[in-house]
Formats: sequence, C-alpha cells, structure tokens
Amino acid sequence: MVVVASASTSVAAELGFGFGLERKAFGERSRIKTVWRRRTSKSRELKEEEPDDFGREEDDVVAGREEDSEEDDVVEEDTMLGRREYIRSNEASHSSQSLNLCVPYISHIVRVFIEIMAPTGKVSTEHVIQAPVSKWFNLYAKQLHDVQNIAEIVHHTKLHEGDDWHGTDSVKQWTYVIHGKVTTAKERIETIDESNKTITYILFDGDIEKDYKVLKVIFQVAEKDNGSGTVKWTIEYEKINENIEPPYGYLDCYTKVTKDVDAHLLKA
Repeated sequence: MVVVASASTSVAAELGFGFGLERKAFGERSRIKTVWRRRTSKSRELKEEEPDDFGREEDDVVAGREEDSEEDDVVEEDTMLGRREYIRSNEASHSSQSLNLCVPYISHIVRVFIEIMAPTGKVSTEHVIQAPVSKWFNLYAKQLHDVQNIAEIVHHTKLHEGDDWHGTDSVKQWTYVIHGKVTTAKERIETIDESNKTITYILFDGDIEKDYKVLKVIFQVAEKDNGSGTVKWTIEYEKINENIEPPYGYLDCYTKVTKDVDAHLLKA
C-alpha cells in the first residue's frame, strides 16, 4: 500500500506538473496573440497614416527629380553652348590660320600682276659662282668681246661705234637667243664702278625697241664670307605698252650665260 500511495502521489504530482506546464504554455500563447494583435492594430494605424506621408515623400522625390532634370537641362544647354562656342572659336581660328597662310600667296600674285601690268619696273636674278670674283669682273670690264666665245647663247658681237670696247661712248652690236628666237640689240656701257664691282649697260635698238623703250642691265659680283661669290643681274625696263610682259627672257639668257662663263673661268 505504501508503494501504491507513493505511486499515486507520484502520478498525481506528475499530472499536476503537466497541467501546470500546459497552463503556462497556454498563457504564453495568449500573451503572444495579444502582443500580435496590438502590433497588428498599430501597424494598421501606421498604414492608414502612411499614404499621405508617402505621397508627400514621393511628391518631394518627383519634385527633386524635376529640379535635377532642370539642372541637367541647364548643364546640357550650357555644355551645348560651350561646344558651339568652341566650334565657332575653332572655325575662327582655322579661318584665321588659313587666311594667314593665303596672305603671302595673295601678296605674291598681286605683286606679279602689278609687275606685269606696270609700264616700268625692275626684275633681277642672282646666282652663286665658283670662279674668283676678280676674274668675273675683269672679263666684263676689260674683256667683254670674249663673251661671244664663251656663252653658247651669244652668237656674235661686234664693235658698232667707237674704238674701245669698254668706253662709255662706244656702241656694240649683239646677236643672241631669247625664248628660242635669234634677237639683235645695241649696247653701250653707262658706268663702271670698280669699288663695288658693278657695271651698268644700256640696251636699245634692234628687237629691243619692239617691246621696250629702254633696257638698263646692271651687272654686279660680290664675294661671300665662305670664299665663294655671287653674280646678280638686274634689269630696269620701260615697256612701250602694258600688254608687253617684263623681260623675263633676258633673265633666262643671263642665267645661261652665267653658267657658261663660270665654268670657263674655273678652267682658266
């Protein structure tokens, strides 16, 4: 009996303890349900108030986006204006550079046009020579008659008036080639400047008078620092009318004579 009582007491104790746990668990569940109901109620209240605040926030965001968009438009517009200004600036710069490049050519064309149309003018050509300057000047100042035997383009020369080939009162007759055509002219020495190694000749009559009233040819040789020298031919002219071109053919003639004479003097 003792054992049974003990067992009953033990069973009763276990059953009581179990009921206590069940009651405790039920109370916990009730408490959780209550808390959940309160939270759910509060959440509903928040949801009812949320649309206005959310709407205002969304409006603010949209407004902010519009402001950002306006700012972007302004920035983009400024950028486009900047690009246009940059393009205009570059176009102006390129135009200025192109104009600067064209100016020398335009100036040259204008000078050539004026030179061609002007009744009077001056043309010249200059060449480097290898033979001594003294030999060059001596040939033209004292041995002018030898040029016909040196330059292929000069066919013939003879004394027309006077006794001295190098006197200022003597006149010589020349036959030479200009533009592939045999040409004649008379020549006399106007001045001889030994200190500057310069001689001035006057060409007239013959084929000269068909195109020019007068041709003045200035011959000048000069020494360079490196030991070489130069010969310069300058022609001052007066045309009979504006349709005649400057005496470029004579410059070509003197260029060919220069090559032949320089080669000859180097051998002499």
